[in-house]
Amino acid sequence: MRGLLEGVKHENGFVMAPAESVDFKYGDVRRIDDPEHPDSTAHYQVPCVTGLAMHVKMATGRLIDTPPGLHVIHAVRGDAAQLAEGQNPDPERWYIRRWLENLGAVTDALASLDGKCGEEFAKGESPSPTARPLRIRALTNPACARLEVMLDLPGTEPVDVRVLDVTGRVRNSRTFAVSAPGELKVDAGEGAGLTPGVYWVRVGQAKRRPTTRMVVVAR
Repeated sequence: MRGLLEGVKHENGFVMAPAESVDFKYGDVRRIDDPEHPDSTAHYQVPCVTGLAMHVKMATGRLIDTPPGLHVIHAVRGDAAQLAEGQNPDPERWYIRRWLENLGAVTDALASLDGKCGEEFAKGESPSPTARPLRIRALTNPACARLEVMLDLPGTEPVDVRVLDVTGRVRNSRTFAVSAPGELKVDAGEGAGLTPGVYWVRVGQAKRRPTTRMVVVAR
């Protein structure tokens, strides 16, 4: 986006001039809390924009049109953001930290992955046996609709697992008994009939700070 608006000079010396114009069209905007930061709603917000399309006229005369679709933008307030050089930690300014583009097209692409639901998680993701924070890991990426995840649990209290879609709606909620601290494999999507798309899985145990992970789901 910065390249479109301000131009950019690539490492090979190629210079892309800023666009002559960038026009946006969109339908509705719905603001939700950031699933990754549920306890810091003042600093993290997620606008969900329906029907967002761009019409870009480049300095060369080239025209770029994007199809309308659902876009989900993760924004962080300036005084909480990890800033790049030249950025201002102003609480009145918001920065984009993640932009999920045209999720309708993403969903269509994932629907074609029938029976091809990713690879097993890397062995390097296994938790340390001596330090076990509350954590969640997807067993495959993308995951199948059953959405199996591995939980790293520091306590023996029951654990709550929720699945949210990108617009913040809770699509599934389950509670599991825990017999001992350690790993617990669960099917977070059981009974939800999840369709292909992008979801968040949130885990909470007792009063520990909840943890959330983005998971891409295929058929």
